Amino acid sequence: MTAVDLGQRSRLAQQHDEQVVEAAAGGDAAAWAELVDRYVELLWRMAERLVGAEQAQQVSEVVWLRLANRLPDLPGVTRVRLWLLQAVWDECARLHVAWGVPTLVLPPAEEPLP
Repeated sequence: MTAVDLGQRSRLAQQHDEQVVEAAAGGDAAAWAELVDRYVELLWRMAERLVGAEQAQQVSEVVWLRLANRLPDLPGVTRVRLWLLQAVWDECARLHVAWGVPTLVLPPAEEPLP
């Protein structure tokens, strides 16, 4: 990594997700690397809890590929963190269905939660 790359990464680290997503959607490799740095550990830990360590890496890779493919459609997204977590959840649920793992279905709440 060059001094210019380090300077750009330092600047990106100070920006909000929305700005980093917009830059990554525009093809900025440093912005993409910043997004990965911000969320790779969180996504892997969530996947590990849901499907185990052996499958967590696969889930994480699928989610990053989905984001890379959808990024042009998501410029300015303010909730990329939520999008990523939902994508991990969805991929893990897909694996559970494929494995025949029973899922917990909660009845509708009679009263709203506080």
